[in-house]
Amino acid sequence: MSLNEPTADDPTLIVEPGWIKVVESGEGKFAEHLRDGRHLLVADEPASAGGNDRGPGPYELLLMALGACTTMTLRLYADRKGWPLARTRVRLCHRRIHANDCADCETKLGVLDRIELVIELEEPLNDPQRQRLLEIANMCPVHRTFTSEINVDNRLGALDRASKCYAGFSESAAGVTCAALNRAFTGRGPPGTSRSKRDVDSEPDRFRNVQRSLQDFGARSRALCSINIPGA
Repeated sequence: MSLNEPTADDPTLIVEPGWIKVVESGEGKFAEHLRDGRHLLVADEPASAGGNDRGPGPYELLLMALGACTTMTLRLYADRKGWPLARTRVRLCHRRIHANDCADCETKLGVLDRIELVIELEEPLNDPQRQRLLEIANMCPVHRTFTSEINVDNRLGALDRASKCYAGFSESAAGVTCAALNRAFTGRGPPGTSRSKRDVDSEPDRFRNVQRSLQDFGARSRALCSINIPGA
């Protein structure tokens, strides 16, 4: 497996419930793999910023999260009320503005972040319903997180044991597998050994040896790492 081709079994992407894991993909300067335990996404920067444009940038992902939360909240409310909301579309834009250009902001000096969120509600809805949905949009959980006090706790963490074991055993797995297959299909072990008539007559035995070799490797790996090695 190459660095930029993760699989669902890759322990470096295993995520504890409630956490998000971001891992450099190794493809370009900024490309990242984002995983929540069920889905794999890609983030990157555009070519103009030195990236390969393989996925949205951090601020684009931020806006997408707010937009998704807004539309989900409106759908939940409209369905509960039994209102005939056909579809919701949301457009968002992030930019930095001078604080003195924002009449409703508490900050009056320097610059601040501004997110414009435009909600498009497909008919049929009456004006009171549309106005109420605009109010409900401000109550979506992500919106409330953005507008409340946020504490970000940065700390250094040790490389998790699964990642260490996977990195340490990946080359060993390839070696064990290749050696076993070489004996199975050629009847030869290390260089210099010869293929005997007994080897030729014992094809089933060699395939059982391959299976035992791989099972033995998997058992030793799980015992040391407490993880499942792909293919073992």
